[in-house]
Amino acid sequence: TLTPLLSLGERYDDNIFETPTDKQHDFITVLSPGIRVQYLPTAPTLGTLFDFDYRANIEFFADHSSENNVGHRLSLTLNSPLAPSLQVSFRDLLVITEDPFARDERLSNPTGLRPASQQQRARTTHNEAEGRVDVRLGGRTSLGVLFGNLTDNVDVPEELDEFRYTVGTELGYAFNVARNSRIFAAYQ
Repeated sequence: TLTPLLSLGERYDDNIFETPTDKQHDFITVLSPGIRVQYLPTAPTLGTLFDFDYRANIEFFADHSSENNVGHRLSLTLNSPLAPSLQVSFRDLLVITEDPFARDERLSNPTGLRPASQQQRARTTHNEAEGRVDVRLGGRTSLGVLFGNLTDNVDVPEELDEFRYTVGTELGYAFNVARNSRIFAAYQ
């Protein structure tokens, strides 16, 4: 399915620069176009999931036009059994924004707080990707190959940018504990 999206909104902010003194207020018009693509599985590809979602937030400030900006949010999810013993999954989240309230979305737990950029308008690029390939080695044993990437780039000199890459494996075994019940134990 392909779904185009469009929203238009108006908001009032009594402290656009988020300062404790000398507060500046403004009316902000937000235009948000976007598109969502979803794949709904049919008989030969049961279990496959594809979800792509992109939205832009275009902000127009009435009195402070130098603060006009465009933010982007893109998410992608893919899960697919390529064969009975082979499963592939991938997730990606990309957020580019100057809005301090739009920076909190994450795929995993954040490693640290960013107090300076959370309290001011500064361009932030956050890209987080996770993927894995799982291979069933036998009836109950599986091996997974994992990878991940995190990029946090903040245009605030007082804060460090963060880059993290993760590669690993996971060996797992499924135990039958009761009728129709299983436990999956894994080491990563």
